[in-house]
Amino acid sequence: MDRLGKTIPIKEVVGWMIQVCDVLNYLHMRNPQIIFRDLKPSNIMITPENQVKLIDFGIARIFKPGKSKDTAQYGTMGFAAPEQFGTGQTDPRSDIYSLGVTLFYLITGHDPAQSPFNLPRARIITPSVPDALDQVIIKATRSSPLERYQSASELQTELRRVHNSID
Repeated sequence: MDRLGKTIPIKEVVGWMIQVCDVLNYLHMRNPQIIFRDLKPSNIMITPENQVKLIDFGIARIFKPGKSKDTAQYGTMGFAAPEQFGTGQTDPRSDIYSLGVTLFYLITGHDPAQSPFNLPRARIITPSVPDALDQVIIKATRSSPLERYQSASELQTELRRVHNSID
């Protein structure tokens, strides 16, 4: 976005987020699970072949079942889930929140740090956003992890459905 000075076509962004779901699914299926915790545009690289690569695993952590919250608070304001700031323990749904915010930012150009944890509707900023994609973003970025997609695989299924419906 910085290099082009504009937003990227929605279908292309959704395709990238489908690939990010593959990476998150891989991390979340490890035993123990690995939570990335810093998903944001600057940590996603796109190769010349249009392949997604995640970089900077500096604050990634292993999920510790039974803990009520993380021992240290990390994350990028605007992109990190609320639980990364002391309200609970991060888990795979924290990465789903960050993916939803990243998707929102890439299709709208709106900086989520302007209103952390309270994004405006993507369709209000970018009217060309399909309603189905707007709904995916809304669900992925719910404050409560229980109200979000429960796995990267579940989110990926919805993103594929939206991707196939975009002209």
